[in-house]
Amino acid sequence: MDKKPDAKAPEVKGAENKAEKASDSKTSEKKEEKKSETKTAETKSSEVKITETKSAEVKPTDTKTADPKVEALSAEEKQKLLELTQLSLWIDEYDDIFSDFDPRSYQQRALSDDFLSEAKKVSKERPSGATELKLLVPESKRNPSHETVIRKRLRDHFKLQQILLEKEVKSVIQRGAFFAITGLVLMIATTYILFTFEEKNLIVSFLITLFEPASWFLFWEGAGLILFEAKEKKPELEFYEKLVKCEIKFFPY
Repeated sequence: MDKKPDAKAPEVKGAENKAEKASDSKTSEKKEEKKSETKTAETKSSEVKITETKSAEVKPTDTKTADPKVEALSAEEKQKLLELTQLSLWIDEYDDIFSDFDPRSYQQRALSDDFLSEAKKVSKERPSGATELKLLVPESKRNPSHETVIRKRLRDHFKLQQILLEKEVKSVIQRGAFFAITGLVLMIATTYILFTFEEKNLIVSFLITLFEPASWFLFWEGAGLILFEAKEKKPELEFYEKLVKCEIKFFPY
């Protein structure tokens, strides 16, 4: 007897084909997922590399650490500049500023020669730009009311001396100019007499004898007053001009 073909065989084969197709689709999906994962990993690594290169390119500027020696030097220079603008004097008490022989109050009392002498010495070591007169007084002996009176007395004294010296220097220059001009006039008069009166008589000889030495004396005396005596008073005048511009302050020590 002939055997009938099995009807279930094609169905089994179809199922197997379907299973194979399903497994192939799953494997393809897994491959695609792996590819996508590798791509994302590659993109992330590339992004990391880009950020690293950017960070490497854009390096922060090196902050220069401050050299303590430079800072100390600048501080010293500032201190020197500050000291150059100050005239500092130490006193044991307020009476050191005033004369011991003057019994009047601080408002009218004459200043001590020793105090002014020391102030002049300190002033010579400072430039003309000094702006502060600093008086150091013991803390236990300070009195604000006395300091106000003394400050005003010092200002008045410095201003008065400045005015007197300016008048004196001006007077010396004017006197010197008068002497020099008078000497020149006498020289011209002597020259005129010598060339005008050829025959000398008693009066002409007397005038020449009088005018000639007088002209030389007056001219050179006037020049000496202008060039030397006025110049000798200039340092003292500059000293008081400097003190007039200074601000007077008291500090404890």
